Amino acid sequence: MTKEPSTKPLSSTDLALIVRLLRHEKGWSQETLAEVTGLSERTIQRVEDGEGTNAHTHRALARAFGFENINAFNGEITHAVPGCKTEGS
Repeated sequence: MTKEPSTKPLSSTDLALIVRLLRHEKGWSQETLAEVTGLSERTIQRVEDGEGTNAHTHRALARAFGFENINAFNGEITHAVPGCKTEGS
């Protein structure tokens, strides 16, 4: 059975987890991420606390983490359905 992965809007909580994981993977402090993005350290703290953010912040984060699609954090995220194959897998 082939089933398409489900999608949902990227929540503030999802973004917080993703940003924290990517930052730790790079070995960056919140201060370093702020410098790389051009955002304030307080904005980085808000993102990682799951507070609401805007498209400008999302784009700055996507660029800092090297995403080709700078709107990567402005859309939906895909969740694979356990036990189901998706197209191409």
